[in-house]
Amino acid sequence: MENKKKAILAVSFGTSFHETREKTIDRIEADLAAAYPEYTLYRAWTSKMIITKLKKRDGIVIPTVAEAVEQMISDGVQELIVQPTHIINGIENDLMKEDVLARKEAFEKIAFGDPLLTTTEDNVAVLQAVMSEFPALAEDEALVFMGHGTSHTAKISYSQMQAQMEQLGYKNVFIGTVEGEPEDTSCESVIAKVKDAGYKIIG
Repeated sequence: MENKKKAILAVSFGTSFHETREKTIDRIEADLAAAYPEYTLYRAWTSKMIITKLKKRDGIVIPTVAEAVEQMISDGVQELIVQPTHIINGIENDLMKEDVLARKEAFEKIAFGDPLLTTTEDNVAVLQAVMSEFPALAEDEALVFMGHGTSHTAKISYSQMQAQMEQLGYKNVFIGTVEGEPEDTSCESVIAKVKDAGYKIIG
């Protein structure tokens, strides 16, 4: 039986900081390659702004999802797994799927992996893992985690994470967003919550 060429496309938002990329995206891709040696690993980033910056500043060329798909077709890939390193099922994830499915007829099989925070169990596991990295807070200390925020319906993930954090017993840990959506996680809202709770030190 003929062996079909199989590939994993690792899709990330991207970063212009080399040290950050080495610690995050590069390590995830290395783990994928080691776990699935029978698959050829390809990379794509969804932030065109970061792709352009890296090319202009450092001469580093990172393909977009559409470009990576065309390369895989040219290489004869028939079975494709697309695994995002995205955190939530937001805008970037939707656009990624659109770009891949626009050329679905060129593949025999396409499967999509989930972003990090997809189920309630995912949320709890991530919260517990993150909190295990922090020492116990003093009574007057509060810890604030900041996400990007989004206008996508996936913005509810931030509010859900806050509720689950409280259910896990972390009453002095707050989740905020830079973009201010959802509204209850905006910088102003989180600062007000921290002050109302009586905390003096914010980390």
